Amino acid sequence: DGELRPCSQEDLARAISLALQAGAHLINISGGELIRPGDVDRFLEQSVRTSDQQDVVIVAATGNEGCECLHVPASLPTVLAVGAADANGMPMMFSNWDESLASHGVLAPGEGFIGAVPGDGVAPKSGTSCACPIVTGAAAVLLSLQRSRGTKSSPRAVRDAIIHSA
Repeated sequence: DGELRPCSQEDLARAISLALQAGAHLINISGGELIRPGDVDRFLEQSVRTSDQQDVVIVAATGNEGCECLHVPASLPTVLAVGAADANGMPMMFSNWDESLASHGVLAPGEGFIGAVPGDGVAPKSGTSCACPIVTGAAAVLLSLQRSRGTKSSPRAVRDAIIHSA
């Protein structure tokens, strides 16, 4: 019917597990759920932990509620959290933030992207979900460079380099 439906934390955990089984190196999650501190489904938390243990990086949007708040999976410490920036590199008003994100989050352009909409069309979009694939794409390029140089690729090293250089 053209409506987007929410995904439960448990279903998201299943999707992460399937991506790991399929051999993913990077997982883009342009979505998530607004939560209270500590209100993370244990299955989702375990899936994210397993990703990190397997050197698979999850890149996730921080959410668009415009609050000092937590959004999972972006709030989990091994996830590369992505907020939205305007053309001047400043955080957008709708982009969620929390002090804890400073240790594992970055900003990326998040406004004016043409994207698909339900009903077979396109429209300009803004949000952390638009910023997130930019960072995932940059991480993929860095992984490709590692491989082209003949070195063992490490998504975790790429995640850390992106965070520390931001």
